[in-house]
Amino acid sequence: ADKELASKTYEQALADYEAASNLNPNEKYPKEKIEEIKALRAKNNEASDLDRRYKEEIAKADAALKAKDYATAKKYYLNAEALKPKELYPFDEVKEIDRLMAMQVVTKPEVKPTQEPEKENLPVKEIVKEPVKEVVKEPLKELPVEAVDRHETFKRERHVQELESGNYVIVGVFGSGANAKNMAKKLVYTGFNANYGFGTEKSLWYVHIFNGDDINSARKERDKYRKHPLFKDAWLLTIQN
Repeated sequence: ADKELASKTYEQALADYEAASNLNPNEKYPKEKIEEIKALRAKNNEASDLDRRYKEEIAKADAALKAKDYATAKKYYLNAEALKPKELYPFDEVKEIDRLMAMQVVTKPEVKPTQEPEKENLPVKEIVKEPVKEVVKEPLKELPVEAVDRHETFKRERHVQELESGNYVIVGVFGSGANAKNMAKKLVYTGFNANYGFGTEKSLWYVHIFNGDDINSARKERDKYRKHPLFKDAWLLTIQN
């Protein structure tokens, strides 16, 4: 039974351990091995079920993408990504779908002007013209442009993973540190200099792709990354000591 267990022949090993246990019911070793094999089989069954569900979501996503139904394809790829967060294929496909959707040009149907109803021939009243006063218009003054970009400022606290002081370009905010870590890891896999950290003031985790001491440099990096479909909502976060 030990040799069969070592070679992962679980069914035969289980039968032999059960036979040994029947020969000597007071012996603990066969019983422990029986429970170990049952746990391994349950784990394997769970993994097999996960693989099946993952493949089903990928198959539906691939079919929808082939039909250019981008919204449906993205939904199924995200489902697959949730089942197996370490798999890069669904993550890459979502990126490609975002790029394709950003390139789509939405054409609006031409709206023809409605014809005005014909006016009845009514008697024209005599119009008395009054002298027109010349109005001198003053030149328009240029109004200051108000900043509408999101920029938040926090004070640095003492959390073990607190963000260091500086200026950050934020691309993701999460209530879970594991989710923030997962996003940062995927961005690193795809070539971005990403990282994450905690902000005590709002008890949230922030994923960033740039940080530096100069706020103007941070603004330039934010504007650069906003041209990418994945980071069109990037914003600034300043952490102060």
